[in-house]
Amino acid sequence: MNLKSCGQTCGLFLKDTTIDNLLEGISSSFHPQCTLNMIASKFGFDEFQLISREFWRRIWVQNKPLNTEDDLNEAFNSSKISLNLDLHENLFLNDEWCTKLNENHKEAINSKCFGIPWTVLHFENENNISQNKSKVFFGVDSWPLICSYLKIPQKLFGDVLLLN
Repeated sequence: MNLKSCGQTCGLFLKDTTIDNLLEGISSSFHPQCTLNMIASKFGFDEFQLISREFWRRIWVQNKPLNTEDDLNEAFNSSKISLNLDLHENLFLNDEWCTKLNENHKEAINSKCFGIPWTVLHFENENNISQNKSKVFFGVDSWPLICSYLKIPQKLFGDVLLLN
């Protein structure tokens, strides 16, 4: 299946120019990632999911950049998603969110997560997997198999810890 067909399966109708300019469109994603990190921390998963979808729609469907403060402000304003935040105050002058993002990247590198998608599961009870505190799996679509392997009911596997 090609990228365009895959997008249509998910309800995204990708333009050829978007696919051709993919690397350019996502190459400077550090500030959007920091923004998503901040939203997940301050507002929770539901808002994180809504803004993430809006960011991806902007890149993939609208073929617009998302790598400057103006781009982020435009994305928020056009999204009709109301969050009580000032991007400038919460992101561009505040290193906290970018520092957390870098820590997450380092954790992924230390876990040998060099491809995507990877899932790193963290356990509060060390006895779940041979006294290890975390386990790494490849492929988000394999979560039902992961649940079966770990003997975790799938319904309890819905919430994912985004940030430490």
